[in-house]
Formats: sequence, C-alpha cells, structure tokens
Amino acid sequence: VFLGKYRSAAAALFNLSALLLFLPLSAHAQVNAVSRFKFEKQKFLLGGPIFCDFVIKNTGTKTFYFRYRSPDRALNRELENEPHFRVTGADKRVLPDPAPRRCGGAKGSTVYGSVMLPPGKTHTERWLLNQWAAFRRPGKYSVRGQRRIPLFISEPGPGDSSPAAAYTTALDELQFEVVPASSSQLLAAFEPFVKKLDAPAPADLSEPVLVVTALPQPFFIDKLELLAYAPATEHRWDASKALEGLARLGTPAAWKALEEIARGKSGPALQQKNPASSPADESVRAYAILLLAEKGNAAFLPAILDVMKSTSSSSDLRQDALLLLRGFKSAQNPDF
Repeated sequence: VFLGKYRSAAAALFNLSALLLFLPLSAHAQVNAVSRFKFEKQKFLLGGPIFCDFVIKNTGTKTFYFRYRSPDRALNRELENEPHFRVTGADKRVLPDPAPRRCGGAKGSTVYGSVMLPPGKTHTERWLLNQWAAFRRPGKYSVRGQRRIPLFISEPGPGDSSPAAAYTTALDELQFEVVPASSSQLLAAFEPFVKKLDAPAPADLSEPVLVVTALPQPFFIDKLELLAYAPATEHRWDASKALEGLARLGTPAAWKALEEIARGKSGPALQQKNPASSPADESVRAYAILLLAEKGNAAFLPAILDVMKSTSSSSDLRQDALLLLRGFKSAQNPDF
C-alpha cells in the first residue's frame, strides 16, 4: 500500500513538472512564422535592377510584430535585423561588393519602424541585389540569402530591448541568370521607376529613388539633379543619395553637375529644365565637395576654391572645403 501511494505521488509530481514545462512552450509556440527568399523571375537584364524578395508568413495562432524599415542596404553588418547576400558566378568566385568604402563606409545608424502580422498573413519586401554585387557581365549566378528576424508579442518601440518571443530564419541558395541588354531594353526596364519619381506626395518614392541612385544611367541624369535639389520640406528621400548616384554614374556630365551643386548653382540638365531652381541645401553642397575631394581629380580644385572664396570665414561650408583640400595632397596632384 505504501509503495502504491509513493508511485501515485511520484506520477503526480512528474505530471505537474511536465505541465509547468509545457505551458511556457505552448505560449511561445503560438508565435510561429516561416520565411524565405525568392525571385519573381529567373532572368534579368545586365545593368538593370535585380530584386530578390524576402517573404515572411505568420503560421502561428497569435499576431506578432517585427522591426521594419525601407529595404535599402545598411552598411552596418552587425545589425540583427538585416539581410545578408553573397553572390557568386559560374566560376564560384564572389562578385565585387559595390558598397562605398572611403566616405560611406562608416557604420552609421538605422531607424526602424515595425510591422504587425496577424495569423495567416504574409509580408513581402523587395531587396535590390545590385547593392551587394556588381554585375559586370552576362552569365549564370547564385545568391545565398540569409536573415534572422526577432518576433515580438507587442509592438517594439525605438531602442526597445524587450526579449523576442520567437525568431524566424531564412537561408536560401537561389539560381538566376543575367542576360545582355540593348539600350532600348534598359530604357524600358528603368521607365517605371523614373516615372514614379514624378508622383506627388504622399506617394512612397523609396524604391524608385533607390533604383535610380544605385543604378544611375545617362538618360535620367536630370532626375538625379532634381533629387539633389529637393527643398527642405521634402522628406521622402535623402538628397545625398542623388549625389552618390551622380558620382556612381561618373560621366563628365555627372561630375559637372556635382561641381555646380558644390558651387551652389544648378547643373547643366537642371538649368535647361528649371532655370529658376534654388541652390541646394548647404549640407548637400558640403557632401558634393566631399565627393569631389574623394575623387581627387585636380580639375575639381577650382570648384572647391570657389566655395572658399564665396563664403565667409566662419561658414561651416568654407571650413569643410578647407579640410577636404587634403584629399588632393598626393603625388598624383602636382597642382596642389
């Protein structure tokens, strides 16, 4: 009898322990998701945008939240929420990373909002793969996409350090092909993005601005200049991205536009379209000077010296120009 009672008590204790262990797991099991990377198509034009989609679906029984921002690349590789892409060619070599190194290589900061995803719902983001790999020739390629996202029961606020209820991880190896493109094909590929730039507020321009600044083409240089001369009241894009697009384009007309922006004037394309346009913001002019100095071409010295002569000695812009003259101090610039 004593042994039977002992066994009954032991069994009850075991069941209670199992229940206590199971309850928190059950609560967390309600937060569940699957995520993956995918392509909307398998062939892309050389020189055109290549998008890789990130898809997350709530497969649990409870609504969850996750951090979200406009899908453009953050240079800080330590951020938990960001995707990572590694592109290789048919020869298994990793493609060059086009991310800026010198003036744009700092980690910086990233501001997140959040997305609420009810059970059964799906969220999709389009990531421009050209931000991670420079595609210079046609061929077959492979991309390894990886991302780990924390999921929260309540909406995470800025700087919120609340523990995640669960995580979802996507790890995919995808194959695709890049094919040669004619000028007319590229024009058609970029046309939808260029047209969207004309949409009035409150239209979201994050994707078209990203495409035209990451993959600049001579046939829309006027759009890059217009983006650079955005008024202070325009908050839908960062004007400095337009300057980076001009520098990335790298044609004589693009560098001429940067010189004029640094001087506080309108570039050639913008002068034809809007002669009465206002000078760029002073911070934008300072960044234009930085890009000219980073290029290190002695032909840009007059533009920087003009800025110094046309501004007061106490001006931040003049001090920036003076400091950036050091970029020209090299054996390759005897005119320094």
